[in-house]
Amino acid sequence: GTSVEIGEKWTGKDDDLRLLRRLDGVGQIVLAGEQVTDKWLEKLANLPATSLQRVELRRTKVTDVGLAYLASFTSVVRVDILYTPITDAAVETLAKFVNAQYIRVYGTKITTQGANQLTAKLPNARIDRRGGALLGVGGSIGEPTCTIHTVQPDSAAAKAGILVGDTILKFDGTAVQDFTELTAAISEKIGGEEVEIELLRPNVGDANPTAKKVTVTLGEW
Repeated sequence: GTSVEIGEKWTGKDDDLRLLRRLDGVGQIVLAGEQVTDKWLEKLANLPATSLQRVELRRTKVTDVGLAYLASFTSVVRVDILYTPITDAAVETLAKFVNAQYIRVYGTKITTQGANQLTAKLPNARIDRRGGALLGVGGSIGEPTCTIHTVQPDSAAAKAGILVGDTILKFDGTAVQDFTELTAAISEKIGGEEVEIELLRPNVGDANPTAKKVTVTLGEW
């Protein structure tokens, strides 16, 4: 289907959004930027969108009230809401996407409890809720330690001096036993937040690793 993205360079008026009704076979709608408000979504309410498969809101000012206007888009299988100030009150609206297979909420005000409620309401959908912070490291699920296998270039981790082979012991004062626990801890943080990480760094030719503390300013997805 047709993909429609309206971003920060949009110069039209709110009422111009009604022109989307004239498009046939719209499969994806992406709305991005702080100019996207509840009024925008009100204009899209009841859009004849039986072909719509994906909706994305990215860095918008849409609230729980505005999101409710999209509740009629029951054909949607993927919802991405990124850095948009919806709260747990939006769970009732999100639960109306009964055909959703994947709902991603990064950098919102939805809590872990809210995400769990949504999972209970949509058991067939994958609910991916994170605070939106990004460290930029990779590890192996199932390993008994949180050893870093990859560090993304120019990531928060790289800028803080974290290296491949480091084993993270604590993240923001909380002990992490493995990479799964590290991922969970990062998911509760927001981009731009500063945290302290305690780690062990192996020394070539020395069986005793060096304990280090680094301060990291977390990035964003």
